[in-house]
Amino acid sequence: MSHEDDKLAQLACRGNHTALTELLERFEDRVYSVCYRMTHHPDDALDCAQSTMLKIIQNITKFQANAAIGTWIYRIAVNESLSHLRKSKVRKATSLDQPISNTSQSQRPTTLGANLTDTRELSPDQHVQKKETLRLLRQAMKELDPDHRSVLVLRDTQGLDYQQIGEILELPGGTVKSRLFRARLALREKMLELESDTSTSSSKGQVLS
Repeated sequence: MSHEDDKLAQLACRGNHTALTELLERFEDRVYSVCYRMTHHPDDALDCAQSTMLKIIQNITKFQANAAIGTWIYRIAVNESLSHLRKSKVRKATSLDQPISNTSQSQRPTTLGANLTDTRELSPDQHVQKKETLRLLRQAMKELDPDHRSVLVLRDTQGLDYQQIGEILELPGGTVKSRLFRARLALREKMLELESDTSTSSSKGQVLS
């Protein structure tokens, strides 16, 4: 999020259509990225991204400059994605108020960004393993509660800080941190569950063969 974005937003608020067009172009890919990582379906992501862009156009004159334009746009994108998930009956009723207990090594939270951005040179076996890990990661993200998914997407794929995430999700900083911890822990637990299912399926296949 840059000062240039905010300058374009100020011009767009005053009816400058050229500035609005440039602003939409600058955020087009970022909005789609958020929507895709929330919905995990290209067509749904496109629908949510288009709805986001339409709401930006319709409401840009109402934008308050006391917040960064990027924060405002991300909030719309997340809300559009959550609304879509609710309408699709994908949302799961998961409590975010469960106490956080001490965790073992196998229960430590998974950092999404570390898995997505690891660019080390890999051997063929490591490449296969990483490909499988990313497959499990995408599946685990898809099965997470949308509230957990949204904070992970904003932090680990968009690289936003706690204050920015709090402004987008309208949450206090402390709540953002605790929700992020729970989200990473839930992601780790889901991945372990999927890994176990995969191992069980492989073992059954070997027995049958």
